[in-house]
Amino acid sequence: MPNTAASAELLAQSRLFVRLPPAEREALARMAEVRHLETGDPLCAQGAPADALFVVREGYVKTFIPGRSRKDEQAIDIVGPGAVIGETSATGVGEYPVSAVALDSVTALVVPGEALNAALARNYEVVLSLMGSLSGGLRGLLSQVTELKMKSTAERLAMFLVQLSPEEEGAARIPLPYSKRVVAEKLGMTPETLSRSLAKLGSVGVSSCGRDLICVDDMEALAEYAGFWPEDEEERA
Repeated sequence: MPNTAASAELLAQSRLFVRLPPAEREALARMAEVRHLETGDPLCAQGAPADALFVVREGYVKTFIPGRSRKDEQAIDIVGPGAVIGETSATGVGEYPVSAVALDSVTALVVPGEALNAALARNYEVVLSLMGSLSGGLRGLLSQVTELKMKSTAERLAMFLVQLSPEEEGAARIPLPYSKRVVAEKLGMTPETLSRSLAKLGSVGVSSCGRDLICVDDMEALAEYAGFWPEDEEERA
């Protein structure tokens, strides 16, 4: 049996559920299932009826658009603890827009779509938040697909590091939020391609200086390589 209090707390940490009254969150938590997945296990499939919403409790999940083969897949994102997948389940009539698969040992809370739809119907103001989340998610999906198509693997890695860096100029030490294997999945490449891309960035002073740590000699040079313009830097500030 799932721990209802822990499940309700997890829901409360999500911007989708935070505006629901505590009693509604607790009711959803009681109806939710805790699902455990191992590497490669599917969470949902693109085009399948969106009959449940998933909240990641532990581990990392890749969302992607399937292709004819795994080589043709288009990675959309890597999400971790607290992430919500399958918001379209709240409508009761939608389909999953992407597929999702576990990248390591994953624990996810599975909220029945029917129960979520009923809770939202009783709290209409939360529907506006959901609509914003769906719209933002779609824009993010399209942006990521475009980025994968338009940039080389080294440029993708450079942009990822610029966005992660605590520094905007000078030298920086950038801890990766997850393993290099997961980074490769996020950027739509193999671990071998990631290693080659990292080697290419050596020309602008980038190197691996630890298991999950990247050192950069000059952040401005890396940003230029990634294709950031001054206005992009203003948006990051």
